Amino acid sequence: MMKKSLGLKIVALSILAAGTFTGVALSSTKEKERAISAENGVELSIEKVDRDTVRVALDNVEDIVKSIELSLQVSGDITIKENGVKWANVENAISNYKYNEGEKALDLIVTSLEPLKKEGNKIYLCEIDIDSTKGEGTAPKYKITPKNNDVYKYVTLTDKEKSGDSVVFEDTELSMNTAPTIEFKGKPDGVLTALQGEEFDSSTLVEKGMITAFDEEDGDQVKIEAVNKIDTSKLGTVEAEFKAIDSQGEASILKVPVVVVTEELKVKPTIEGATNKTINAGEAFDPLAGIIAKDSRGEPLDVEVKGEFDTEKPGEYSLTYKAEDRYYNEEVVATKLKVNEKDKPVKPEVPEEPSKPVIPGGQENPNEKEDALVAGESGAGTSGTENTTNKESSSNNNSNEIAKNDVDSSKDTASDKSEKEEAEAKGDDSEKKSTSTVLLIFSLIIGCGVALSGMYKFNK
Repeated sequence: MMKKSLGLKIVALSILAAGTFTGVALSSTKEKERAISAENGVELSIEKVDRDTVRVALDNVEDIVKSIELSLQVSGDITIKENGVKWANVENAISNYKYNEGEKALDLIVTSLEPLKKEGNKIYLCEIDIDSTKGEGTAPKYKITPKNNDVYKYVTLTDKEKSGDSVVFEDTELSMNTAPTIEFKGKPDGVLTALQGEEFDSSTLVEKGMITAFDEEDGDQVKIEAVNKIDTSKLGTVEAEFKAIDSQGEASILKVPVVVVTEELKVKPTIEGATNKTINAGEAFDPLAGIIAKDSRGEPLDVEVKGEFDTEKPGEYSLTYKAEDRYYNEEVVATKLKVNEKDKPVKPEVPEEPSKPVIPGGQENPNEKEDALVAGESGAGTSGTENTTNKESSSNNNSNEIAKNDVDSSKDTASDKSEKEEAEAKGDDSEKKSTSTVLLIFSLIIGCGVALSGMYKFNK
Protein backbone atom coordinates (compact mmCIF):
# COMPACT_ATOMS: atom_id res chain seq x y z
CA MET A 1 0.00 0.00 0.00
CA MET A 2 1.35 3.40 -0.99
CA LYS A 3 1.41 5.96 1.84
CA LYS A 4 0.82 9.48 0.56
CA SER A 5 2.75 12.19 2.32
CA LEU A 6 1.89 15.06 0.01
CA GLY A 7 -1.59 14.16 -1.27
CA LEU A 8 -2.21 16.16 -4.45
CA LYS A 9 1.45 16.14 -5.41
CA ILE A 10 1.41 12.37 -6.04
CA VAL A 11 0.03 12.76 -9.57
CA ALA A 12 2.61 15.36 -10.44
CA LEU A 13 5.30 13.15 -8.93
CA SER A 14 4.24 10.15 -11.00
CA ILE A 15 4.12 12.15 -14.21
CA LEU A 16 7.43 13.83 -13.49
CA ALA A 17 9.16 10.64 -12.44
CA ALA A 18 7.77 8.66 -15.37
CA GLY A 19 8.61 11.40 -17.82
CA THR A 20 12.10 11.76 -16.44
CA PHE A 21 13.12 8.12 -16.14
CA THR A 22 11.22 6.84 -19.24
CA GLY A 23 12.36 9.73 -21.37
CA VAL A 24 15.93 9.14 -20.38
CA ALA A 25 15.69 5.42 -21.04
CA LEU A 26 14.22 5.87 -24.52
CA SER A 27 16.35 8.76 -25.57
CA SER A 28 19.37 7.77 -27.59
CA THR A 29 21.07 11.01 -26.65
CA LYS A 30 20.98 10.23 -22.90
CA GLU A 31 23.81 8.18 -21.49
CA LYS A 32 23.12 5.60 -18.81
CA GLU A 33 25.98 5.01 -16.42
CA ARG A 34 26.52 2.51 -13.66
CA ALA A 35 28.45 2.89 -10.48
CA ILE A 36 32.07 2.06 -11.11
CA SER A 37 32.88 -0.04 -8.06
CA ALA A 38 32.13 -0.52 -4.39
CA GLU A 39 35.33 1.29 -3.44
CA ASN A 40 34.51 4.65 -4.99
CA GLY A 41 30.80 4.25 -5.67
CA VAL A 42 27.82 5.82 -3.90
CA GLU A 43 27.67 5.21 -0.14
CA LEU A 44 24.58 4.56 1.91
CA SER A 45 24.68 6.37 5.25
CA ILE A 46 22.37 5.25 8.08
CA GLU A 47 22.91 7.50 11.11
CA LYS A 48 21.20 6.87 14.41
CA VAL A 49 19.59 10.08 15.72
CA ASP A 50 18.06 8.67 18.90
CA ARG A 51 16.69 5.36 20.15
CA ASP A 52 13.85 5.25 17.59
CA THR A 53 14.99 7.53 14.76
CA VAL A 54 17.57 7.09 11.97
CA ARG A 55 18.71 9.47 9.25
CA VAL A 56 19.15 8.24 5.65
CA ALA A 57 21.60 9.82 3.22
CA LEU A 58 23.57 9.10 0.07
CA ASP A 59 27.22 10.03 0.25
CA ASN A 60 30.04 10.29 -2.26
CA VAL A 61 27.66 11.73 -4.86
CA GLU A 62 29.80 14.01 -6.99
CA ASP A 63 27.09 14.92 -9.50
CA ILE A 64 24.50 17.65 -9.11
CA VAL A 65 21.34 15.60 -8.64
CA LYS A 66 17.70 16.54 -9.04
CA SER A 67 15.96 13.13 -8.65
CA ILE A 68 16.71 9.97 -6.61
CA GLU A 69 15.15 6.52 -6.25
CA LEU A 70 16.42 4.33 -3.40
CA SER A 71 15.33 0.90 -2.16
CA LEU A 72 16.17 -0.25 1.39
CA GLN A 73 15.83 -3.50 3.26
CA VAL A 74 14.81 -3.43 6.95
CA SER A 75 15.68 -6.42 9.13
CA GLY A 76 15.35 -7.18 12.81
CA ASP A 77 12.62 -6.72 15.40
CA ILE A 78 11.43 -3.30 14.21
CA THR A 79 8.90 -1.80 11.86
CA ILE A 80 8.45 1.60 10.23
CA LYS A 81 5.93 3.80 12.06
CA GLU A 82 2.92 5.09 10.13
CA ASN A 83 3.81 8.42 8.55
CA GLY A 84 7.26 7.76 9.94
CA VAL A 85 9.26 9.18 7.01
CA LYS A 86 10.19 12.87 7.32
CA TRP A 87 11.81 14.34 4.24
CA ALA A 88 14.86 16.57 4.19
CA ASN A 89 14.29 18.13 0.73
CA VAL A 90 10.58 18.87 0.88
CA GLU A 91 11.05 22.58 0.09
CA ASN A 92 12.36 22.03 -3.39
CA ALA A 93 11.22 18.51 -4.16
CA ILE A 94 8.26 16.21 -4.46
CA SER A 95 8.81 13.10 -2.38
CA ASN A 96 7.03 9.91 -1.42
CA TYR A 97 7.70 6.44 -0.05
CA LYS A 98 6.26 2.90 -0.11
CA TYR A 99 6.74 0.45 2.75
CA ASN A 100 5.96 -3.25 2.34
CA GLU A 101 5.59 -4.46 5.93
CA GLY A 102 5.60 -8.15 4.95
CA GLU A 103 8.85 -7.88 3.02
CA LYS A 104 10.12 -5.02 5.21
CA ALA A 105 11.11 -3.21 2.03
CA LEU A 106 11.18 0.58 1.91
CA ASP A 107 11.19 2.43 -1.44
CA LEU A 108 12.01 6.14 -1.43
CA ILE A 109 11.60 8.60 -4.31
CA VAL A 110 12.53 12.29 -4.43
CA THR A 111 12.34 14.41 -7.59
CA SER A 112 12.72 18.09 -8.38
CA LEU A 113 13.43 20.50 -11.20
CA GLU A 114 16.15 22.10 -9.06
CA PRO A 115 19.28 20.56 -7.55
CA LEU A 116 18.73 18.69 -4.29
CA LYS A 117 20.49 20.08 -1.23
CA LYS A 118 23.96 18.73 -0.59
CA GLU A 119 26.46 18.98 2.24
CA GLY A 120 29.73 18.30 0.55
CA ASN A 121 29.00 15.16 -1.47
CA LYS A 122 26.25 13.99 0.92
CA ILE A 123 22.53 14.30 0.15
CA TYR A 124 20.26 13.89 3.17
CA LEU A 125 17.03 12.26 2.10
CA CYS A 126 14.92 11.71 5.20
CA GLU A 127 14.60 10.62 8.81
CA ILE A 128 12.75 7.41 9.66
CA ASP A 129 10.87 6.75 12.89
CA ILE A 130 10.91 3.09 13.88
CA ASP A 131 8.99 1.03 16.42
CA SER A 132 9.77 -2.20 18.25
CA THR A 133 7.97 -5.45 17.47
CA LYS A 134 9.19 -7.00 20.74
CA GLY A 135 7.95 -6.62 24.28
CA GLU A 136 9.31 -4.12 26.75
CA GLY A 137 12.49 -4.77 28.66
CA THR A 138 14.71 -5.64 25.70
CA ALA A 139 16.08 -3.23 23.14
CA PRO A 140 15.59 -4.78 19.68
CA LYS A 141 18.47 -5.04 17.23
CA TYR A 142 18.03 -4.12 13.59
CA LYS A 143 19.73 -3.26 10.30
CA ILE A 144 18.85 -0.99 7.39
CA THR A 145 20.78 -1.94 4.23
CA PRO A 146 20.49 -1.54 0.42
CA LYS A 147 17.96 -3.80 -1.29
CA ASN A 148 19.39 -6.41 -3.66
CA ASN A 149 17.69 -5.37 -6.91
CA ASP A 150 17.49 -1.87 -8.31
CA VAL A 151 19.36 -0.40 -5.36
CA TYR A 152 19.45 3.20 -6.49
CA LYS A 153 18.91 5.51 -9.42
CA TYR A 154 19.44 9.22 -9.75
CA VAL A 155 19.18 11.82 -12.49
CA THR A 156 21.64 14.67 -12.76
CA LEU A 157 20.83 18.27 -13.52
CA THR A 158 21.94 17.61 -17.13
CA ASP A 159 19.40 14.73 -17.35
CA LYS A 160 22.00 12.00 -17.11
CA GLU A 161 20.72 8.88 -15.37
CA LYS A 162 22.93 6.83 -13.09
CA SER A 163 22.00 3.61 -11.35
CA GLY A 164 23.60 0.62 -9.73
CA ASP A 165 23.37 -2.18 -7.23
CA SER A 166 26.85 -1.72 -5.82
CA VAL A 167 26.42 0.64 -2.90
CA VAL A 168 29.02 0.98 -0.20
CA PHE A 169 27.51 0.55 3.27
CA GLU A 170 28.44 -0.55 6.77
CA ASP A 171 26.80 -3.80 7.72
CA THR A 172 26.30 -2.60 11.30
CA GLU A 173 23.64 -3.86 13.66
CA LEU A 174 21.89 -1.05 15.46
CA SER A 175 19.98 -1.13 18.71
CA MET A 176 16.71 0.56 19.50
CA ASN A 177 18.36 1.99 22.55
CA THR A 178 19.80 5.32 23.70
CA ALA A 179 23.56 5.42 23.91
CA PRO A 180 24.88 6.48 27.32
CA THR A 181 26.34 9.91 27.92
CA ILE A 182 29.73 10.19 29.58
CA GLU A 183 31.16 13.30 31.23
CA PHE A 184 34.27 14.55 32.97
CA LYS A 185 33.39 16.06 36.38
CA GLY A 186 36.84 17.42 37.16
CA LYS A 187 38.05 20.96 36.73
CA PRO A 188 36.03 23.39 34.58
CA ASP A 189 38.88 23.59 32.06
CA GLY A 190 38.49 19.83 31.46
CA VAL A 191 42.22 19.09 31.85
CA LEU A 192 43.97 16.46 33.98
CA THR A 193 47.53 16.66 35.29
CA ALA A 194 50.14 13.92 35.67
CA LEU A 195 53.63 14.11 37.17
CA GLN A 196 56.45 13.32 34.80
CA GLY A 197 57.83 9.82 35.32
CA GLU A 198 55.07 8.69 37.68
CA GLU A 199 52.43 6.13 36.76
CA PHE A 200 49.07 7.64 35.90
CA ASP A 201 46.16 5.27 36.55
CA SER A 202 43.08 6.53 34.72
CA SER A 203 40.82 4.08 36.55
CA THR A 204 41.29 6.03 39.80
CA LEU A 205 39.42 8.92 38.20
CA VAL A 206 36.42 6.65 37.73
CA GLU A 207 36.67 5.49 41.36
CA LYS A 208 36.76 9.11 42.55
CA GLY A 209 33.62 9.93 40.57
CA MET A 210 35.41 12.34 38.24
CA ILE A 211 34.19 10.38 35.19
CA THR A 212 30.42 9.77 35.22
CA ALA A 213 27.94 8.23 32.80
CA PHE A 214 24.17 8.17 32.43
CA ASP A 215 21.83 6.17 30.22
CA GLU A 216 18.17 6.83 29.44
CA GLU A 217 17.26 3.18 29.97
CA ASP A 218 19.78 2.19 32.66
CA GLY A 219 20.09 5.42 34.64
CA ASP A 220 23.50 5.70 36.29
CA GLN A 221 24.06 1.93 36.21
CA VAL A 222 26.51 2.25 33.35
CA LYS A 223 29.88 0.52 33.14
CA ILE A 224 32.84 2.89 32.67
CA GLU A 225 36.23 1.69 31.47
CA ALA A 226 39.60 3.43 31.19
CA VAL A 227 40.66 2.48 27.67
CA ASN A 228 44.30 3.51 27.36
CA LYS A 229 47.42 3.88 29.47
CA ILE A 230 48.99 7.33 29.81
CA ASP A 231 52.64 7.77 28.93
CA THR A 232 54.19 10.19 31.44
CA SER A 233 57.79 9.88 30.27
CA LYS A 234 57.61 13.10 28.26
CA LEU A 235 56.30 16.56 29.11
CA GLY A 236 53.30 17.67 27.12
CA THR A 237 49.65 16.79 26.61
CA VAL A 238 48.23 13.32 25.98
CA GLU A 239 44.65 12.02 26.05
CA ALA A 240 43.03 9.66 28.50
CA GLU A 241 40.21 7.71 26.84
CA PHE A 242 37.15 6.42 28.71
CA LYS A 243 34.27 4.26 27.48
CA ALA A 244 30.73 4.04 28.91
CA ILE A 245 28.82 0.85 28.06
CA ASP A 246 25.11 0.38 28.79
CA SER A 247 23.23 -2.88 29.36
CA GLN A 248 22.51 -3.21 25.63
CA GLY A 249 26.19 -3.08 24.80
CA GLU A 250 25.99 0.38 23.26
CA ALA A 251 28.99 2.53 24.10
CA SER A 252 30.09 6.16 24.16
CA ILE A 253 33.67 7.42 24.20
CA LEU A 254 35.16 10.34 26.15
CA LYS A 255 38.66 11.75 25.68
CA VAL A 256 40.19 13.94 28.38
CA PRO A 257 43.47 15.89 27.94
CA VAL A 258 46.23 15.04 30.43
CA VAL A 259 49.08 17.52 30.93
CA VAL A 260 52.36 15.93 32.04
CA VAL A 261 54.16 18.39 34.37
CA THR A 262 57.40 18.55 36.36
CA GLU A 263 57.96 18.14 40.11
CA GLU A 264 58.02 21.91 40.68
CA LEU A 265 54.33 22.10 39.93
CA LYS A 266 53.38 19.32 42.35
CA VAL A 267 53.10 21.44 45.49
CA LYS A 268 50.17 21.06 47.85
CA PRO A 269 47.93 24.04 48.60
CA THR A 270 47.64 25.48 52.10
CA ILE A 271 44.49 25.84 54.22
CA GLU A 272 44.46 28.44 56.98
CA GLY A 273 41.96 28.57 59.82
CA ALA A 274 40.96 24.90 59.69
CA THR A 275 41.32 24.11 63.41
CA ASN A 276 39.27 22.45 66.13
CA LYS A 277 36.41 24.62 67.32
CA THR A 278 34.28 24.66 70.50
CA ILE A 279 30.89 26.34 70.85
CA ASN A 280 27.96 26.22 73.25
CA ALA A 281 24.72 24.62 72.15
CA GLY A 282 22.50 27.13 70.39
CA GLU A 283 25.35 29.33 69.13
CA ALA A 284 25.68 30.05 65.40
CA PHE A 285 28.55 28.33 63.57
CA ASP A 286 29.77 28.89 60.00
CA PRO A 287 32.26 26.14 59.07
CA LEU A 288 33.85 28.32 56.34
CA ALA A 289 34.24 31.46 58.44
CA GLY A 290 37.89 32.42 58.57
CA ILE A 291 38.97 29.60 56.22
CA ILE A 292 41.46 30.65 53.51
CA ALA A 293 43.13 28.35 50.95
CA LYS A 294 45.93 29.24 48.53
CA ASP A 295 47.97 27.42 45.92
CA SER A 296 51.75 27.39 45.67
CA ARG A 297 51.67 30.76 43.89
CA GLY A 298 49.48 32.38 46.55
CA GLU A 299 46.35 32.38 44.39
CA PRO A 300 43.09 31.84 46.35
CA LEU A 301 41.35 28.48 46.03
CA ASP A 302 37.87 27.26 46.79
CA VAL A 303 37.47 25.19 49.94
CA GLU A 304 35.13 22.22 50.22
CA VAL A 305 33.96 21.19 53.69
CA LYS A 306 32.35 17.83 54.44
CA GLY A 307 30.71 16.62 57.62
CA GLU A 308 27.44 16.90 59.51
CA PHE A 309 26.86 18.74 62.77
CA ASP A 310 23.98 20.00 64.91
CA THR A 311 24.65 23.14 66.91
CA GLU A 312 21.59 22.44 69.07
CA LYS A 313 22.81 19.02 70.14
CA PRO A 314 25.86 18.72 72.43
CA GLY A 315 28.56 16.34 71.18
CA GLU A 316 31.69 16.12 69.03
CA TYR A 317 31.48 16.29 65.22
CA SER A 318 34.08 15.63 62.49
CA LEU A 319 34.65 18.16 59.68
CA THR A 320 37.02 17.76 56.73
CA TYR A 321 38.35 20.67 54.67
CA LYS A 322 39.72 20.12 51.15
CA ALA A 323 41.39 22.46 48.66
CA GLU A 324 42.65 21.52 45.20
CA ASP A 325 44.66 23.54 42.69
CA ARG A 326 44.60 23.49 38.90
CA TYR A 327 47.20 20.72 38.80
CA TYR A 328 45.06 18.50 41.04
CA ASN A 329 47.36 18.91 44.00
CA GLU A 330 45.12 18.72 47.04
CA GLU A 331 45.33 19.39 50.76
CA VAL A 332 42.95 17.81 53.26
CA VAL A 333 42.60 18.89 56.90
CA ALA A 334 40.48 16.99 59.44
CA THR A 335 39.04 18.97 62.37
CA LYS A 336 36.64 18.55 65.28
CA LEU A 337 33.68 20.66 66.31
CA LYS A 338 32.74 20.32 69.97
CA VAL A 339 29.30 21.49 71.05
CA ASN A 340 29.02 21.98 74.81
CA GLU A 341 25.89 21.94 76.91
CA LYS A 342 23.90 25.15 76.75
CA ASP A 343 24.72 27.45 79.71
CA LYS A 344 21.83 27.71 82.21
CA PRO A 345 20.68 31.34 82.63
CA VAL A 346 21.67 32.81 86.04
CA LYS A 347 18.74 34.40 87.90
CA PRO A 348 19.54 37.75 89.57
CA GLU A 349 19.65 37.53 93.37
CA VAL A 350 16.85 39.52 95.00
CA PRO A 351 17.41 40.26 98.76
CA GLU A 352 14.65 38.75 100.84
CA GLU A 353 12.76 40.91 103.30
CA PRO A 354 13.62 39.99 106.91
CA SER A 355 10.90 37.99 108.49
CA LYS A 356 9.07 39.62 111.38
CA PRO A 357 9.48 37.84 114.70
CA VAL A 358 6.24 36.40 115.99
CA ILE A 359 5.39 35.92 119.68
CA PRO A 360 3.24 33.03 120.83
CA GLY A 361 -0.38 33.51 119.92
CA GLY A 362 0.39 34.81 116.42
CA GLN A 363 0.95 38.46 117.51
CA GLU A 364 3.81 40.57 116.28
CA ASN A 365 6.75 41.38 118.53
CA PRO A 366 5.72 44.49 120.53
CA ASN A 367 9.34 45.69 120.56
CA GLU A 368 9.20 46.13 116.78
CA LYS A 369 6.33 48.64 117.04
CA GLU A 370 8.07 50.38 119.91
CA ASP A 371 11.25 50.72 117.88
CA ALA A 372 9.25 52.11 114.97
CA LEU A 373 7.59 54.68 117.26
CA VAL A 374 10.87 55.72 118.80
CA ALA A 375 12.48 55.99 115.37
CA GLY A 376 9.55 58.11 114.21
CA GLU A 377 9.87 60.49 117.14
CA SER A 378 13.62 60.91 116.80
CA GLY A 379 13.53 61.31 112.99
CA ALA A 380 10.70 63.83 112.71
CA GLY A 381 11.80 66.87 110.69
CA THR A 382 15.25 65.42 109.89
CA SER A 383 16.37 65.70 106.24
CA GLY A 384 18.30 62.95 104.35
CA THR A 385 17.07 60.17 106.66
CA GLU A 386 14.38 57.71 105.55
CA ASN A 387 12.90 55.13 107.88
CA THR A 388 10.90 52.03 107.01
CA THR A 389 7.60 53.56 108.09
CA ASN A 390 8.16 56.59 105.83
CA LYS A 391 8.60 54.30 102.84
CA GLU A 392 5.32 52.62 103.50
CA SER A 393 3.45 55.97 103.76
CA SER A 394 5.04 58.42 101.31
CA SER A 395 2.11 60.84 101.40
CA ASN A 396 2.84 62.03 104.96
CA ASN A 397 6.26 62.96 106.46
CA ASN A 398 5.10 63.49 110.04
CA SER A 399 6.43 60.55 112.03
CA ASN A 400 3.87 60.96 114.76
CA GLU A 401 1.01 60.74 112.28
CA ILE A 402 2.61 57.68 110.63
CA ALA A 403 2.88 56.02 114.00
CA LYS A 404 -0.76 56.80 114.69
CA ASN A 405 -1.81 55.35 111.31
CA ASP A 406 0.05 52.15 112.03
CA VAL A 407 -1.65 51.57 115.39
CA ASP A 408 -5.28 50.56 115.72
CA SER A 409 -6.47 52.20 118.94
CA SER A 410 -9.71 50.29 118.94
CA LYS A 411 -7.90 47.06 119.82
CA ASP A 412 -6.03 46.27 123.06
CA THR A 413 -2.91 44.97 121.35
CA ALA A 414 0.61 44.37 122.59
CA SER A 415 1.55 47.82 121.25
CA ASP A 416 -1.04 49.45 123.60
CA LYS A 417 0.44 47.56 126.54
CA SER A 418 3.93 48.71 125.49
CA GLU A 419 2.78 52.36 125.47
CA LYS A 420 1.25 52.00 128.93
CA GLU A 421 4.41 50.40 130.32
CA GLU A 422 6.46 53.21 128.77
CA ALA A 423 4.19 55.84 130.37
CA GLU A 424 4.39 54.09 133.74
CA ALA A 425 8.20 53.97 133.42
CA LYS A 426 8.23 57.70 132.72
CA GLY A 427 6.02 58.27 135.79
CA ASP A 428 8.35 56.29 137.99
CA ASP A 429 11.26 58.40 136.73
CA SER A 430 9.34 61.55 137.62
CA GLU A 431 8.60 60.26 141.11
CA LYS A 432 12.26 59.31 141.60
CA LYS A 433 13.35 62.78 140.50
CA SER A 434 10.87 64.43 142.94
CA THR A 435 12.09 62.30 145.87
CA SER A 436 15.68 63.19 145.10
CA THR A 437 14.82 66.88 145.07
CA VAL A 438 13.06 66.65 148.42
CA LEU A 439 15.97 64.82 149.96
CA LEU A 440 18.39 67.41 148.60
CA ILE A 441 16.36 70.28 150.03
CA PHE A 442 16.01 68.45 153.29
CA SER A 443 19.78 67.88 153.43
CA LEU A 444 20.40 71.56 152.76
CA ILE A 445 18.04 72.56 155.51
CA ILE A 446 19.74 70.25 157.94
CA GLY A 447 23.12 71.48 156.82
CA CYS A 448 22.08 75.07 157.34
CA GLY A 449 20.70 74.25 160.75
CA VAL A 450 23.90 72.64 161.83
CA ALA A 451 25.90 75.59 160.61
CA LEU A 452 23.69 78.08 162.42
CA SER A 453 23.91 76.05 165.61
CA GLY A 454 27.69 76.04 165.45
CA MET A 455 27.83 79.76 164.91
CA TYR A 456 25.55 80.32 167.92
CA LYS A 457 27.82 78.27 170.23
CA PHE A 458 30.87 80.14 168.92
CA ASN A 459 29.34 83.52 169.72
CA LYS A 460 28.64 82.50 173.23
